Amino acid sequence: MFEERNLLYFEEYYFENGDPAKPKYFLVLKRDENGIMIISLPSSVQNISVPENKKHGCINLPVVNFGCYFFENQVAITECGFGFPFDTFVYAYWITDKTIETIDYIYKPKDYSLIGRLTIQEYQDVLTCLKNSPNIKSKYRKLL
Repeated sequence: MFEERNLLYFEEYYFENGDPAKPKYFLVLKRDENGIMIISLPSSVQNISVPENKKHGCINLPVVNFGCYFFENQVAITECGFGFPFDTFVYAYWITDKTIETIDYIYKPKDYSLIGRLTIQEYQDVLTCLKNSPNIKSKYRKLL
């Protein structure tokens, strides 16, 4: 379930900062043999002013130290044809790490489901974008 390229959906995702739990997508960017994952929680909230004519793909704005990958709504991104229902962003500065052990401790398998696997091209585009983002944490840039 927690393999690279997998997009999952949690009915109630619990945030480390204490924010109220809410439904959330969960994208596994990388995973090592010890069960440590680099993940993103894609968001439909646009956190910075980006060009009005934004297109599906990478948005890196070094002048304002900002980077994200933009998924245009209803554009198929997985092998099974799933597209997010709303414009959605993977923000470089929100990338974090989780262990499968922690996920298994907090959630039961019924709490989340596999939406699909990103296509290889989409996955490579996301990784390339994030690696080149001006505001990704150095430790994640190296691991991606």
